[in-house]
Amino acid sequence: MKDMIWPPVRKGDILLSARKRLLSILSLSTGLVGLVSALLSLPVTLDEYPVQSILAIIGPALFFSGPVILDRTGAIKTLSAILIGSIYGMILFQALSIGGAANPVLIYLIGLPVLATFLIGYRSGIVTGALVVLTYGSIYAFNDLIPVSSIPLTRNIIATWNTIVLVLLGLSLTAWAALFQREMERANRRLDDARCEADKANMAKSDLLAHVSHEIRTPMNGILGMAQSLKDTPLSVDQKRQVDLITSSGDMLMAIINDVLDLSKVEAGALELSEREFDLRALVDNACQLHDTAARRKGLTLKPVFGDLPAQRVLGDPHRIAQILNNLISNAVKFTHKGEITVDVGCTGADMVEFRVRDSGDGIDADLAARIFTPFSQASAETSHTHGGTGLGLAICRNLCTLMNGEIELESSPGAGSTFIVRLPLRVVRDETVDPAHSAASAPDTIESENTESGTIRPLHILAADDNETNRLVLSALLQRHPVELSLVEDGKSAVAAWQSGHFDLILMDVRMPVMDGLAATREIRALEKRHHKPATPIIALTANVMKDQIRGYRDIGMDGVLAKPISPDRLDDLLRSVSDKDGRSAPVPKTQSY
Repeated sequence: MKDMIWPPVRKGDILLSARKRLLSILSLSTGLVGLVSALLSLPVTLDEYPVQSILAIIGPALFFSGPVILDRTGAIKTLSAILIGSIYGMILFQALSIGGAANPVLIYLIGLPVLATFLIGYRSGIVTGALVVLTYGSIYAFNDLIPVSSIPLTRNIIATWNTIVLVLLGLSLTAWAALFQREMERANRRLDDARCEADKANMAKSDLLAHVSHEIRTPMNGILGMAQSLKDTPLSVDQKRQVDLITSSGDMLMAIINDVLDLSKVEAGALELSEREFDLRALVDNACQLHDTAARRKGLTLKPVFGDLPAQRVLGDPHRIAQILNNLISNAVKFTHKGEITVDVGCTGADMVEFRVRDSGDGIDADLAARIFTPFSQASAETSHTHGGTGLGLAICRNLCTLMNGEIELESSPGAGSTFIVRLPLRVVRDETVDPAHSAASAPDTIESENTESGTIRPLHILAADDNETNRLVLSALLQRHPVELSLVEDGKSAVAAWQSGHFDLILMDVRMPVMDGLAATREIRALEKRHHKPATPIIALTANVMKDQIRGYRDIGMDGVLAKPISPDRLDDLLRSVSDKDGRSAPVPKTQSY
């Protein structure tokens, strides 16, 4: 009985439950108000209006069956329409029977549009409101044509009716409002709890992805590192092709891992943007050059077009902008079979830059275009099978544009090619021509140093701490081509002991190790240097954990840079050059640096 009168929340639908409860209470209240009013009026009306008096008692009594019908059928809108129509008919019948426009019950027509709006919908509320206005106007206009009641409507009768109706209606609505408020508070608490659980689940997912990424990067470091080392040895043509296939497949897998991590960081609100000065022209040129070989292999022309954009330096995140352009250009090359691809760059307003990546491919139909920026969306299963990929690239592009207060949109139609339009607010800081070779855009992940251009690496004594044997083998293989002496240890405690017993030009420190991790080892080395007034030895974090907050933490404990896993041979060379000079003096890295 309780669930019938006050239906419980089903499937978390608060509005549906509120409608059911309001309808149930309203049905009972209407029946009670009508029944009490009819019984009180019965001694006065029975002699003159016997039929109407009996109907006035039976009609309201039918409303008591409302909760039963609702529980059996669940037809909220149908029952609501019947209830509102019945109330309208009862009020109109009483007004036309007794008093016409003078009948005080007529005023309760005002509440019907509100009930219709809440119980059925706003369109029904508008229709009911129009009907109420028309009813009021008609009764007042034709009040003289309504037969005069034989029952004299004295002030006492009107006051009695008003008092009865208002008291009962007020009590029922107050009870409903109190119950509804209590249920809404409970619903809000449930929603808050559900949101907290969802946030926890999202954080757990991000932590899991970060952990899985770290675990995947360790074997990938072995695969790519050994493949690179193998490329430096004499190989036959077939062997070189096989090694190149291993390397390209590994790079493809790393791109997928990075896409998944980027999306998870955006969803968790953990993706941070950097803002620095860079050469916009050089960035676009580099992005086009990166994909030029793949385009020419398919017989395509890929070219940047600079409209009203002068040679200038702007302020923004070059790495993320390059990521957006690389994604769009890569897709254009992938899905275009003939013709050309252009990357138009221009200014559309003050500090607003627009990029248009236009291709002459097959185009995209409207259905796909509507969901193209949704994660894991691809044109078809055939597209996924033929071209590969996860369908995350465009979703990441959209999220990155949103983070940078910009926007991305698509203009396309089947057979007419596609144009992806990116608009980003990039503040101009200097109007001058900049050599792209010295642009931040040409190496967005690396801060230049005076000796990075030098091809000479002097003999260095390097200490490397890593608990994973594969990583140690990879590092040894990659350093074989350089004049370095490498000392390997398996944990942070051994690294501290080795540092104390010898002189090292560079320490490569894994972050996660048993016995003593890399962070604790770095703190101890820095404390010993300070205590014994020794010069600081460059310490580089050798890790797959390279999120912004993690890099900031490495810097805070005294590390000088980060070498990301899988280890890139080129970035390893940059690192070695940064700690070596022609005079044979160690040159500590000035601030935390990514390699």
